[in-house]
Amino acid sequence: MELIGRDDQLDLLRRLLAEPRSHKDAVLVRGAPGIGKTALLAEAARLAEGLGYRVLRTSGVEAESDIPYAGLQLVLRPLAASAAELSAPHQQALDTALGHAEAGVPDVFLVGLAVLNLLADAAALAPVLVLVDDAQWLDRASAQVLAFVA
Repeated sequence: MELIGRDDQLDLLRRLLAEPRSHKDAVLVRGAPGIGKTALLAEAARLAEGLGYRVLRTSGVEAESDIPYAGLQLVLRPLAASAAELSAPHQQALDTALGHAEAGVPDVFLVGLAVLNLLADAAALAPVLVLVDDAQWLDRASAQVLAFVA
């Protein structure tokens, strides 16, 4: 798909993706509904995958915005097997947050550390790109963890 009028944004994404080990960047794509933000993110994913990145994605959904960690669950699904390698406190916090274990409400900071460790382990094998579409609809807990990780 050709994106019309997005050459500057695509050039920026290409530059950022070309040197993954030297950058730890967060990019925010914002604008009015219908201007092609989702298409731009899809193109970023395509470019990243072509460069050997592991692309993790989620999308905020208005109906799920009151469900803690709903958005985070989608991002981490491809890394589920790696969660077993986390330290016991991180694994328990993450398992509780994602509904895999019953316990008290997990500390969002502990969940954030668990996610950061998971992403760091994944990035040791291949560069990682995390894409969040419709972030305005993310549940608060997921947004806090992803902001911490970013």
